[in-house]
Amino acid sequence: MAHPRLVRLLSLVLLTALIVQLGLIPQSVAAQTKTKQATPASELPATPKGLNYYYPSDDIYQYSWSTLVETVSTTQEQSSGVRNHSNSFNLQGSLWVERYASDGYSTYLQAQIVKPSIYNKTEAGLKQITDPEVVGPASDAELARPFYFQQDRDGVISGLYFDGADSEDVQNIKRAALSQLQIYLYYEPECADPTQIDCVAAYSKSESDVSGVYTADYSSRMLDAQTVEITKKRSEKSYKSFADRSIANAEATKIESTSVAIYDLRAGVLLKNTTTQRIRSGFNSTNGLNDYEGSGYAIESGGDSTDAISFEGTIPGEIVPHAFEGKANTNAISTLIRSIAGKEYKSVEIVANVSSNKADADLGLAAADLTTALKELADAPSDPNAVSRLRATLNTVDGALSQLDQQLSKGRINPALYEGIIGALTGVVDSQAQRLIITHLVNNQSLNQTTRTQALTALTVIAEPSDATIIAVSDLVQANGSDAKQALLVLGAIANNLWAKQPELAQKLSAMLETKLAEAKTDIERDLALRALGNAGPATTLSIISGYLEHSNEIVRTSAIDALRKFPAAETEALLLKAYSSETSAVARHAARELLFANSDAPRLNAFDWNWQKFVGGGDLKGELKARLYLSNGPDITALAHGEAKAHAWSWSYSLAEAKATSYVQTENGIKYRYFEAYVKVLGNNVFTPIKERVACGVQRTGNLYQTTMTFFSVTKTFMVGPIPIQLGLSASGSISIPWKIVATACDVPISASANVSITPTVWASASATAAVTIFIARGGIGINADFLKTSLEAKASATYHITNGFHGNLGLNVSVQPLAVRIFLWYQLRKLFGGWKSRNEWTIWNWSAATQTWPIWNTNF
Repeated sequence: MAHPRLVRLLSLVLLTALIVQLGLIPQSVAAQTKTKQATPASELPATPKGLNYYYPSDDIYQYSWSTLVETVSTTQEQSSGVRNHSNSFNLQGSLWVERYASDGYSTYLQAQIVKPSIYNKTEAGLKQITDPEVVGPASDAELARPFYFQQDRDGVISGLYFDGADSEDVQNIKRAALSQLQIYLYYEPECADPTQIDCVAAYSKSESDVSGVYTADYSSRMLDAQTVEITKKRSEKSYKSFADRSIANAEATKIESTSVAIYDLRAGVLLKNTTTQRIRSGFNSTNGLNDYEGSGYAIESGGDSTDAISFEGTIPGEIVPHAFEGKANTNAISTLIRSIAGKEYKSVEIVANVSSNKADADLGLAAADLTTALKELADAPSDPNAVSRLRATLNTVDGALSQLDQQLSKGRINPALYEGIIGALTGVVDSQAQRLIITHLVNNQSLNQTTRTQALTALTVIAEPSDATIIAVSDLVQANGSDAKQALLVLGAIANNLWAKQPELAQKLSAMLETKLAEAKTDIERDLALRALGNAGPATTLSIISGYLEHSNEIVRTSAIDALRKFPAAETEALLLKAYSSETSAVARHAARELLFANSDAPRLNAFDWNWQKFVGGGDLKGELKARLYLSNGPDITALAHGEAKAHAWSWSYSLAEAKATSYVQTENGIKYRYFEAYVKVLGNNVFTPIKERVACGVQRTGNLYQTTMTFFSVTKTFMVGPIPIQLGLSASGSISIPWKIVATACDVPISASANVSITPTVWASASATAAVTIFIARGGIGINADFLKTSLEAKASATYHITNGFHGNLGLNVSVQPLAVRIFLWYQLRKLFGGWKSRNEWTIWNWSAATQTWPIWNTNF
């Protein structure tokens, strides 16, 4: 139904147009010759008074149409400034439109894409794709297959019908062409001279096109008595939903889209429309490159596009238009299409059908084949870039995952590569990757315990664990073998990962953890069960955890406090405040304070307590380093060192690795003992059974809490720009190493005491940012591979107490950050006519590396 104000057109404008018959058509859209002489818009019959988008001629309306898309990557380093690089794809052709029916509300049209051609950017510049093995006769034939649409008189396309044989790629190209014809007409000049720019009031319209569902802001102005210029704008805030339905919002993505169209009032047709679109991820006022002040480098990815369609004229058509009495229903339209086309056509939405493929971001990062990827990993087993390369290869190269399965089964993989393979498999979308981890690594008793533990721990970072993974980990918990403790922690993390989409299953897994807690016979077992429930978070019952906040053992109470970390702050604030105010253990009090601090409440401790924070990088991915140093006052010295490395990707934040070392005094049977405890978290989960030791006086202990390489995350967003989906991808892999040291003297004598504790979490994160497109017979884009953050964060605290001299101590923090290297590259790949893809073309356009930056953050004596 047309807008009720639409029919109240300016009588003076239409009357003048009918009398004067002006033909002021821009030169760029003047009639051109195809197979027959085309009739320009100025010679078309006039539309009936008060109606628009009428297509008055019974001929074929010819439009030229093109889409140019550039994938863009941007980097910035403080000394070199901003660098921009792009890769281009271009689709050109003609769109022929012919009216086959109409009623009082809509026009029903047959459409066809004629003589399409595709260009892509190579090292030699933009080049047309003509390879017979790629293009062939089938590509043109599929694009040229007719399709049908219904356009209401106000310009809205309200119906769309495709041949069932059209592929999704071809359907999206056709959707995009029609989207350019859709410009909503709503104008009512509010002044005597309708040619004034501000004579037509602005308006908004909720509509949909190939990109999604949105509310567009319109403005119009009369160019003369015959033509009107219509401008349509939208941004990321305009969208109700995107074509990629997995995108709930675009908070950290900038979208700028503007369409400028010229409409002929007299002839009732759109003369031209040009849409420019700009998409950038990580682009906002607080995290954009224009405000970049961080260390290291900043990266962004995105795309720019220009869609243009222009009316060339008409040539004689072949369809005799049909007139419906009243408004035609869907059945009548389908029946008429069947009589024209001779077969059934299916009704579809104009919004693109974007298949969800979380591995799309890896298209530009993969090696040519598995052999090449494994060789690169063998050359640098601890390099996260090699891990990312292997992950991308397993995600995108046909058969690579099955080949790795066979090689692992036959023992052809060097065990030195297992750590990197584990890391790569954590980022592979196919659930078969999880089976490989469990079958060849977790359950392989011939492997050493360290490798098996790393493989089991890696399952915590898998966002969508398979049924087989859940069963395997549950079986390890129930078996009570050597892997049972580690499996319990992993099961808690899996429950949390399932909570959003499968809450009933998550609660079922949490019930297993709750049973373990209820059946625990020792404080060590209670501590472990509470750590696992902390991983599960809201998937478990809060009251079960809170019941242990008043347990007699301070370590159990501390674990219960830490287990509240994933619950909403509103549900835990009262519990944490009570624990903080009544707790007698300095370690437990500090744990409560840390969670309150995370909830924006930072109560003071009667101790030396210091916090530090540093951001590294910016744009799509920036790192955050955090440290806390703490020393309590008095003979029962409590020393604590805490370090954390976080990554911020678009609107997400990830705690990559976190480590804490504490030294404290605990009284058992009336005797004081000094204890040392250290633990590590990956992605916010307790993933390794904590080290706890009662340290004899004068003893020094050192070790490494955790050391491994894995994929932390890999995310993709897909935005439609014209007919072409742009996949903006971001991923991070990394190596984690967390050495520790503890020294204690006179730990049970109240006259004098000392404690020394240090922990050095080292995180080496490799970041990848990509912008890629897939356009029917070709795909390509631009990417960045970088060692984003090699960070060594040494936090240490030492103190002495003497009954005469009192309390003295030292707090120190040193940070070393090395942005090792950045590589920007272009790539493209052509699809073979009969399935599969040809070999990929890739070339590096920029390499950059930076020196290590070291900061002695703080060193103080008191």
